[in-house]
Parts: sequence; structure tokens; C-alpha cells
Amino acid sequence: MFQRKRNGKKCPTNHCDDNDCGNNNDVNNSSISSLILRYFLLILIVGVIVYQAFNNYHVITYVSHSVKSFFRGDFDNIIGIVNNDDDDDQNYVLGETQILRHMVIRTRLGRLRGFVQNVNGVEVQTFLSVPFGQPPIDKLRFRRTRPIRKWTGIKDATEFPSPCIQSEYTQRLFPVHIINQNVSEDCLYLNIWSPIGSRNKSVMVLIHGGLFTIGSISVDEYDGRMLAAHGDVVVVTIQYRLGIFGFLDLDSDRIPGNMGLFDQAMALKWIHDNIRYFGGNPNSITLFGTSAGSISIGFHMFASPAQRLFQRAILQSGSPMLLKDAFTRGEIVAEKFAEIIGCYEKGNETIYDDPEPIIDCIDQTPFEQIYKAQDEIVRDNPVPFMPTIPSEYIQNLIGDYNESTKIWQKQVLMGFNLNEGALMLHLSYPKIYTRHDVPKHRHLQQVRQSVVTMGVDSGLKESTSTAMANLLIRGDDHDQEENNNPIVWARKVADLFSDVMFVCPTYQFIDKLLSLNTTTYLYLFAQRSKNSKWGEWMQVTHHDEINFIMGHPLRYPLFYNDDDRNVSSVMIKTWTHFARTGEMPETYFNEKWQPTTMEQKKFMQLKAGNMRMGNNFHNESCDLYNLLADYLN
Repeated sequence: MFQRKRNGKKCPTNHCDDNDCGNNNDVNNSSISSLILRYFLLILIVGVIVYQAFNNYHVITYVSHSVKSFFRGDFDNIIGIVNNDDDDDQNYVLGETQILRHMVIRTRLGRLRGFVQNVNGVEVQTFLSVPFGQPPIDKLRFRRTRPIRKWTGIKDATEFPSPCIQSEYTQRLFPVHIINQNVSEDCLYLNIWSPIGSRNKSVMVLIHGGLFTIGSISVDEYDGRMLAAHGDVVVVTIQYRLGIFGFLDLDSDRIPGNMGLFDQAMALKWIHDNIRYFGGNPNSITLFGTSAGSISIGFHMFASPAQRLFQRAILQSGSPMLLKDAFTRGEIVAEKFAEIIGCYEKGNETIYDDPEPIIDCIDQTPFEQIYKAQDEIVRDNPVPFMPTIPSEYIQNLIGDYNESTKIWQKQVLMGFNLNEGALMLHLSYPKIYTRHDVPKHRHLQQVRQSVVTMGVDSGLKESTSTAMANLLIRGDDHDQEENNNPIVWARKVADLFSDVMFVCPTYQFIDKLLSLNTTTYLYLFAQRSKNSKWGEWMQVTHHDEINFIMGHPLRYPLFYNDDDRNVSSVMIKTWTHFARTGEMPETYFNEKWQPTTMEQKKFMQLKAGNMRMGNNFHNESCDLYNLLADYLN
């Protein structure tokens, strides 16, 4: 590989000697070779960039750096080529990460070795794979989280952690760039980004989504460097157990259920106790998350293990007030799992009547057998694992708490995307609703019948599915423009998914929060990215907002346009301002962002050129949904 220039300097042409610079003939002869080499490298760089861009790898941010290095003749710094003789001499991680230097921080539990990186001119200290809980393996599998013990020496914190165990089948459902694919039970880690010189800065803690079944913080989309640098906050991302490992519920002290939520609470306890060492303020912590992460945050607001460990909450595209059945399936999944591994035989007794012998059997079951059982369950139902209520972690459904309930978060930001349901529809029926194509429906009755079939497939009674379709799918068979456009019908079905899973449960949670005297703000994210991986019919769908909040358009500007970059900047400034103050900033928007109310669901639309307040998005559908929910519950 290329060798570094001595002392980083070029030899002056009038002070050459044989040892340092060679003779003039060598210089002249080498200039041709150097020129050829430079053009060869230029072709190689362009080829790598084009190839990786087409394969959705993020390399564009260091193109300009590579080109400058190329024309300087500084070959070592082209596309991250480094001298590996000394760890401290490495300048790049993951291609575009420029490490300026390493650093060691002392926490209450021990010392950590991280690094400082340059993020758009801001120096950000970064610590990856920071442990907060004991590895939940062997006899700790399925148990409540135990805090990490003190360690001796210096623990390396420069590499992304292994994701928690999850099915390979589900790991790639979302078009994300996975940095570490080596799943492991030893996964209770967090990542921290903090601007250098931070003292008492507000802290933002991301809880990732993924249906409580997939996901990790070792994906590029959850890298917190840009949010920390551009928003001037400390950013933390946390992992938690997923699937059967995180949400098996035997209603016992030994397998209490909701282990994934206990993991999150333990991470919050670690952050509260240690974040001051990273320049964070333990009394100004805001949780934010999307989808399952958002639902988790809603539960933490009402659950004693975590509710006093954070001050504000941002819930993106997820509400803990789904239909009651969504959180009471623990017994069904537990019985199926125990049957598959040979620890339970269904009879007159339920799995909860005498769980201890079953738990003894589970404890003796090899990991590989447990993993295969989870795969089998996921094949039959892509979302089998959810938090269960009532449980040791949370005692009641959110709707059952009354006005005397005390919550500690008095400012909340909630929201959803323009067409959340399109992704859910695609994931549920990928061969029918593909990324770029939809069924050629032409009539209202055709669409309603397809919805009835979907409902029955998901376990609803045909009568219930029919009532849902008739109530929530509306249209005009005499409207020729509508009938001749299958995309219109596809979006109506997607709207049903949006309303049932996201919009209406969000409104219900807002009403609950308002009854408890919180100030709640609502947003509608409507910016379709130039970089969207989804077809036009899907518009702005589930999970699309997170890249803007984490600053991807600012990190990878050539993948996005001016509108995307501007919206990302505004969202970062808004989210971080809310984390610091609990209020909306007065700039950036066409009008003042007002809190929402029970009577009017006021929201701010987040879209380039149209940052305006609106009212009652899909409110009529939600009125019908509430009637349906009352009927089903």
C-alpha cells in the first residue's frame, strides 16, 4: 500500500539528497509513472463511487476530500486508505468518518476509549458499544435486565455493537445500511455523540423501531453525529432485546415479559447516572423514537421504572393506544413457542396455570432451538411480539389511567407521516402491493372486498372486517376519474392502515395527555425525499422522517436536493429546540406552531415551501374508527 511522506512534507527541489529525495533523473522518470497512477486512481475512485451509489452505500460525503487529496498527490487520504501500523494513526472509520484523535473518558463504572470526529466543522466526541446491562445470556436469558458491573482497564468504544438476536428473514425489510450484521445475545449497548466542550447540554435518547422484532442502532440511519453537531445536543441511541428474547411473557418473576422494555429502562438509568461525563444534563433528557420506539416511549411515561428518568417525549409514528388486542397476545405467542420447543402441551390448563416447570424446560433448551422456534413464529405472523399488558412493567392499558394519574413529562411532541399505511400495506402484501405497482382495482366494491379478505387473514371475524371496510373505505362508483386510477384506490386502502395503526391511536393518546395537563404539539411530515426508495403511490410513508431528523440530507448532500436539506435542517433545529425548552421555535415556519387541542387537532405540516398549520387530518375517519374500536373492545 502507499507509504506516507516523511514528516508529512515534500522535499524542496533545491535541497535533495540521495537518501531523502532521490536524484533528478529518478524524479523525472517517476513523474510519468505518477501521472499514469493518478489517472488510474481517478478512474478507480469514480468507479467505486458510481458502483456504491447504485448499491445504496453512502460514500458521497468524502468525494470532495478524495478529489482534493488526489490532485495534491496525497494518496494516503484517498477513499480512506490508511497506514494500519498504529491504531492511533487511523483517520477513517466507515469510509467517511474522519477521526481526529482518540480520547478516554472516566464514568462511574470505568474508563472508555472513544474518538473525536469532524462533523461539518464541529468536533464531536463519539463512544460506540457502551455497555449498560449484563449480557442476557445463559441463565440471564429471558430475565429482567441486570446493570453492568464496574470494569477495570480501558474499554474500547470505537466500533458499532452487534444487533440483538433477530430473524435474518426480517432483518432486511427496510432499506437501511446495516453497519454490523453479526447478531448476538450480548447486545445491551448504547452509542453516544457529544460536541466537544459540552457542559450541561440537553440530551436526546433515540429508541429505534422495528415492530419489536427487528432493528438495531448499528445502522447508518441512526448515526447521531449530525444531530449532535447541527443541533448542539448530546445524542444517545440504545439497543434492547427483540422478538421472543425481549417479549416472551410467562407471567412469572423468572420470565416476567417485556424484557425489552426493562432493557430500555436500564439504559435510561445508565444515561441518567453517567451522561454528565459526556457533557450532558441528566435533568434535561428527551426520549424520541419512531414506530415501536415511539410506542415504547408512551409506555415509559406511565411505567414506574422509567417515568422519572426523562423530562420530555417525542413520539414519531407510533402510539401506545392501539386496539386492546394488540397488547394482550402474550399468552397465545408463549403457548405456541413452548409447544414448538417441546415444553408445553396444550390442554385444559393455560400456560400461566403452572409456569415454573415450563420455565425449567425453557432454561434447558439450547439457543439454536429457541432461535429456530422464533423463525417459525415469524413466518406465520410478521408481528407476533408486542409488549403485554397488564404486566410487571406496566400495570394498565393507557386508556385505563384516569385524571388522577401523574406523569412527569409536561411537554410532548407527536406526529405521523402523510401515508404511513403504504409501507404497512406493502410489507403485509408484498406481491400484491409492490413498491412500484398496485392492483388494478376499478370499483369501490372490489376494494372493500379486498379489505375484508385482509381482515380475515389477520384474524378478524368476517363480520368485523366487513363493518370496517364499509365504514372506512369510501368512494364514488360514478366518479370515472377515480375509478380509472388504481393508485387512488391503493391509497384509500393505505389510508385505512394509516388511520387504524397510526393517526387515530395518536389522536387518542393526545386526548389522554391533554386530560393530564400536558402541552402537546402535533406535526404531519409530508416531505418526499429525492432519495426515496418507495414508489410514487406510497408518497411519504412510515419511517421516512427519521433520515431528516438524523441529518442524512446534510451528511450526504449529493443524494438529496435543496428542499430536502432545508427541511432536514429545520427539523433538527425544531427537535433540539423542543428538547431544550419544551416549546416550538418561532422561526422556520410560515406561522406560529400552536399546541393541539381536543376539539381541534392542530398540526404543523413539515414540507418544503409549505410549513403551515392545518387542522383535523383524517379526523372524520378517526371518528368512525373510534366507533369501531369501542365495538371491538
